[in-house]
Amino acid sequence: MSKKKFTDGLESLFTIDNEKDVSGKGTAFLRNPSGKEEAKTAVKKRSSSRKTFTTDLDSLLEEALQESFDEQMARRESEKATDRSKYQKQARRPMTGLDMLIRRTVEKGTIEEDRKTGTKRLTVALNKNKILKLKKIARLKKAYLKDILGELVGEYIERYEKERGDI
Repeated sequence: MSKKKFTDGLESLFTIDNEKDVSGKGTAFLRNPSGKEEAKTAVKKRSSSRKTFTTDLDSLLEEALQESFDEQMARRESEKATDRSKYQKQARRPMTGLDMLIRRTVEKGTIEEDRKTGTKRLTVALNKNKILKLKKIARLKKAYLKDILGELVGEYIERYEKERGDI
């Protein structure tokens, strides 16, 4: 037997016929775009000519809610601005693994107190021999190295001010 071919007469399935109005019927890809506009204009609802109490009430409540919403948003923005200026969050990665098990040795309260007293961290590169001698002096005095360096800097500033006047 030979194969049957059904190609004859099927072109009408794949073309859009403008003469036929398919708006509102069938699937979306068969609808005529100009038919959509016509259907929308024909379906418009007619509004009632009398006023209703609910529409007036809705408009009144909408205005009141909008005003209170605007006030709340303005208040929140001002609070956020003051909060941002007080505390700056430091971006940190979340702790995982061993970092979760290790607890912090420096408390936040001590860091804030240092900021209030005016102390600042300083990194200094010195000769190894001088550092070893400073460490020995600190052990003999039973004091911290930072305290000894603080005393040295203070004495130097006093001597400088005596010689050349206030800075």
